[in-house]
Amino acid sequence: MTLTTAAPTTAHQPAELAWTLAQVQGAVQTGITHALRRYGLSHAMLQAMIRLRQAPKRRLRMTDLADDMAYSRSGITRLIDRLVDFGLVVREHCTDDRRSLEAALTPEGERTLALALPNYLAALDSLLTSRLSPEQLDIAMGSLTALHDAVAGFAPAEGGQIKAA
Repeated sequence: MTLTTAAPTTAHQPAELAWTLAQVQGAVQTGITHALRRYGLSHAMLQAMIRLRQAPKRRLRMTDLADDMAYSRSGITRLIDRLVDFGLVVREHCTDDRRSLEAALTPEGERTLALALPNYLAALDSLLTSRLSPEQLDIAMGSLTALHDAVAGFAPAEGGQIKAA
């Protein structure tokens, strides 16, 4: 899809790059949604569970989990509320600061994660890694990492303009 009438160049136009990234993200999200449907999990729910399992004590302060997942405080509260409702996560007061709350996987959460994770990884392999050569994967990872690092400090300013954070 070409969005400009300018002469072709070797550089990709920003709108085309954004469109391609959105298309890839959409396809990956659809595949992940399908892979996780049988477990009743969303991608965000699975990511939160993975982070809790990988945490040093298999628990994280809610604020740390929000920061790690780039969620607002209210957004992470809603996400953890859903996991608590499903019996996959518990919310407890921190032992070193009773004002703070931590989230931790329940035994049922551990079991569900153990079942869902292989299907999630298989979906990612099917959607991404099995379709590219090792060289293409290295290039893609390098390019996406550079792009991520380049935009990581930017946030919308008033009026919708992008500014450095």
